[in-house]
Amino acid sequence: MRQYYRDLKVNLWFVAIAILLLASGLCFALPGYNGHIFRLINTIALFAVLLLMALFDYKLCIIPNHLVVISIVLSTVFILLEGIGNPHILSKLWFYYFVMGSSCALFFALGWLLNFGIGAGDVKMYFAIGYAVGFPVAIYAVFYSLLAALCCGLVLLFSKGASKAKLPLAPFALIGFVAALFFQF
Repeated sequence: MRQYYRDLKVNLWFVAIAILLLASGLCFALPGYNGHIFRLINTIALFAVLLLMALFDYKLCIIPNHLVVISIVLSTVFILLEGIGNPHILSKLWFYYFVMGSSCALFFALGWLLNFGIGAGDVKMYFAIGYAVGFPVAIYAVFYSLLAALCCGLVLLFSKGASKAKLPLAPFALIGFVAALFFQF
């Protein structure tokens, strides 16, 4: 695990500043988190983990499993905290988030199985996104991330000598996630 971080060579101040910017933006710009402090903290934590996933995927073309596990464990904790005191809501929340995560993973697993250039790490990453934010934010995140990847892919396709370039999907998932958060309200 340490080898990943040595190979990445990321300035942790960059990660900290990006997390603080998103946190301040979510606190002041999004009224949809009114009274849902655990959902807000979950979103900030997911952004931090997605930022690391995007950096790993961009630099090393791999999404470490421990980052996916961290995001799923954090999301589980915050779903449980959000449902404390009302078991009926807790069962609804659990089902709601798990089905959304499974749907996102199934969509990308088909691309992985059919060999469309989607890696297994991308499938797990989209499960983590769907599980953490639920419906409809996960649908918007998938749409915006694929739209951003399509635009970048078209630019690469029409540029000289880039027809066989690899395009990591995690940076676009981060872009789609942030776009979905800001355009959902």
